[in-house]
Amino acid sequence: MVKPIELSKTEVGSRPYLIWNAFIQLLVESRLEELNDMQIVPLFAFWYDSEVQNGGHLQYFENKSKHFQNNENILVNSTLKALNILGATQQADIYSTAATKYFSQVRKHPQNVEEFCMLELEDEFGEYDRRYYKCFPDMNNLLELYLQDHLNEFVKLI
Repeated sequence: MVKPIELSKTEVGSRPYLIWNAFIQLLVESRLEELNDMQIVPLFAFWYDSEVQNGGHLQYFENKSKHFQNNENILVNSTLKALNILGATQQADIYSTAATKYFSQVRKHPQNVEEFCMLELEDEFGEYDRRYYKCFPDMNNLLELYLQDHLNEFVKLI
């Protein structure tokens, strides 16, 4: 299990954003198998949000399905579970539909940026991207609420 990141109460008092930064640091620097059940929830949601915000659903599925090759059900089920725990019902609906579409066919994965851009221009997942960007509350707000409720899992104030 990954131990919470220790932060000084004094430092946090003058720079409260350090809590969020430590939360994100713990998520991005930890391996999946090192996290406990409470820590895994925001990880799957964070992966989803950061990939979609950066390059849309196509980028998310292309990048994450590589890590879960032949175990895509784990990725999909874990992400849906995380979204529902966070109360991200709109995002979960979008994710479920987009995942079904992505995994319903055998895909030729792009081998370079040019091939990815060509696929992206087809706008196969554009409708899901646009719906996702309109979701309220957005993922950052939901992750912040989760962090507030489970602060001790991620940050230890000393």
